[in-house]
Amino acid sequence: MTLFIETASRVGGLLLFDPVQDQIFSQSWTADSSHSERITFELEELLKKSKRELSAIELLVVNIGPGSFTGIRVGLSFARSLSYMIGCKILSLNTLEVMAQVSPHHGKILVSLPAITGHHYVGGFIKTSDKIEEQLPPRSLSSKELEALMNDYDHLIDGKYLKSPTKVEDLFQFYRQKSRAFQKNSWNELMPLYLRRSQAEEKLSGGILKPLYEESGKCVEPNGQKQGGRS
Repeated sequence: MTLFIETASRVGGLLLFDPVQDQIFSQSWTADSSHSERITFELEELLKKSKRELSAIELLVVNIGPGSFTGIRVGLSFARSLSYMIGCKILSLNTLEVMAQVSPHHGKILVSLPAITGHHYVGGFIKTSDKIEEQLPPRSLSSKELEALMNDYDHLIDGKYLKSPTKVEDLFQFYRQKSRAFQKNSWNELMPLYLRRSQAEEKLSGGILKPLYEESGKCVEPNGQKQGGRS
């Protein structure tokens, strides 16, 4: 069996898929109470509902972000603990590729999620009827940088305007369609996709902070005058 874990968005979820019986069981909750408070309880309820044992889980599929920093951390910690305890592998998906996959669009798709004010989590994909390929790896961009990319894509999916966040059922749909190759990892190989840049980088890209050096290597003083090169 495969257990899907979604905690990167405000709607948490667990989904258990039994490929032998072709049965699906799921639990979901909102982040009114924190994911960490609910996820263990919801797993217990899921196992009761499905009449399955924890030891029967052979694979974990988890959303590694981007999304809520705390939510991602909860999901990954939960997946790592289960993987270590049961001895099963973990497969990671990211929010941006799942959003591209479940959208009705095909062609070159740019996906954006709001980050801090004036910045966005962005990924670019080429999607056909049976496959999705990453063209632009997930990254954090300023609004100006995102706007400059838009002309290179056929569609923009802006998470700010979506009626609902990514759900655990979306992870299941992505996995079942086998639209890209999947690499299974051990518990100690699972890494989050936070994407947050340092404040200095974000201020620099937004024009709030000016670079200390130009490409020529000349030091730029606050008054705009150029000094000698780097020592």
